[in-house]
Amino acid sequence: LVLVSDTPCCLTPGHNSRELIAMHADMATPVLCAWRGGANGRELRMRKHTLQTLLPHPNVYRQIPEDCLASFADALREKRESVPEYAKVAFQAAYATAVQAARASCRATVSYASVLDLQGVGIRSCAGDQHFSADGVIKLLACFEEDSDDLMKHGLLLVCDNWGVLHAPCAKSRCQLFMRGLV
Repeated sequence: LVLVSDTPCCLTPGHNSRELIAMHADMATPVLCAWRGGANGRELRMRKHTLQTLLPHPNVYRQIPEDCLASFADALREKRESVPEYAKVAFQAAYATAVQAARASCRATVSYASVLDLQGVGIRSCAGDQHFSADGVIKLLACFEEDSDDLMKHGLLLVCDNWGVLHAPCAKSRCQLFMRGLV
C-alpha cells in the first residue's frame, strides 16, 4: 500500500482508513508513505510501516468468515476474564442490547451495543451497527447537549457484542470522545 502526499511531512492513513484496510488486508501489509521534504522541499522522503504498527489492536472479527463467526466468538467468550463487580450492571445492559439487536438482524453477524453509565445520570444503552461499534457510542454521545456537564461526570463506557465480548470503541467513536474532551 502506497500513500503519497504533497505535504511537507509524512502522512499515514487515518484511523478509519486503517480499520477499513485491516478488514481486507493482512496485518503484515507494508504501508509506504512518501512526501516531498528537505531544505528545498523537493527531496523525496519515504517511511515504511506495516499495518500492524499503524493499527496494533484491530477488531478481532475483521477477517472471520460469517459461517465461522459464531464458533470463533464462542471460543473467544470462553477465554474472557470475568467482568469486575463495579461494571456488571452496565455489562448486562450492553450485552442484552447487543443480543436484542442480533435477534432483530436475523443473520449470524456481530451486533454491538454501547452503554454509558454516568454517576448520577444512570445507564443509557444503544445498539451499534454490524461492522463497527461506532453507531452506538456516537448515538449515546448525541443524547447529551454539547455543553452538558453530565458527560464530565465519573462514568463507564462499555462496548459489547452479542456474544458478551467487550471491545474498544472504534476509531470514529474514539475521535468523537477525544473531540468532546472525554479521553
